[in-house]
Amino acid sequence: MQRTPLLLLALLLLAVTARAAVQEEGERHYLAGDYARAAVAFARAAESGAAVAQFNLGTLYADGLGVAQDDRMAAYWYRKAAEQGHMGAQFNLGLMYSQGRGFEPDGRLAAPWYRRAAEQGHAKAQYNLGFMYAQGLGVARDDGEAFRWYRKAAEQGHAQAQFHLGECYANGIGVTPDKAVATQWYRKAAEQGLDHAQYKMAWLYAHGVGVARDWLEAHKWAQIAYLGGFAAAEEIRLQAEQQLAPAQIEKSRQLARQWFKVYVDRVLARAGQ
Repeated sequence: MQRTPLLLLALLLLAVTARAAVQEEGERHYLAGDYARAAVAFARAAESGAAVAQFNLGTLYADGLGVAQDDRMAAYWYRKAAEQGHMGAQFNLGLMYSQGRGFEPDGRLAAPWYRRAAEQGHAKAQYNLGFMYAQGLGVARDDGEAFRWYRKAAEQGHAQAQFHLGECYANGIGVTPDKAVATQWYRKAAEQGLDHAQYKMAWLYAHGVGVARDWLEAHKWAQIAYLGGFAAAEEIRLQAEQQLAPAQIEKSRQLARQWFKVYVDRVLARAGQ
């Protein structure tokens, strides 16, 4: 029987609608914590070609939720979704190749998947790709490409990328050295809670690099980094206390407490979104 284009379109729309309904069913089960039933629903939608369901099913296999943990099956479904352009699946597949989950670690296989996700704007993929270019992992080392991808991720707020972009500007890696611009990127990473960026800010203020020397700021950032678990910051904190009056030390401590309050409030606000 010959089918008209309108009939074929109607059948296609019905199939898409049914697939979406199964996907939504899986999401409801997942949010309710019923991972086994979520896996069944995602599998039905994944088998019919739904990229989001394929990604979700891959994640369940990767984490062992509702199914036996199985990296090979996770990679299988991530690949299905990645080949349809799902950037989260592309990133996760690259990560599995990088970490050797289900495979031998292989940067050469990870890099193309990171690139696909990065080109779609995935910040973590952009950072990872930048790191691979910086280190020559799976790709030929290229400082210009490392800088380019670090910048793309940093501009999206990726803290590690912001720190590494600061390193690029500080050391002339892929860009003309600029200590002041380096400090701006270190500060962005530090404000996001990255402890080694906080330590870097303390060091910069203690030595007057990229900023005017300021022992109170050095003490503040060293204290923030130290209380966050970065033990090496203790040396700068003690050094700064030799340069500050007791009232200045107390002011620095107040500034550090204020910083932690703002940071925690920001984290809680993001978590509640």
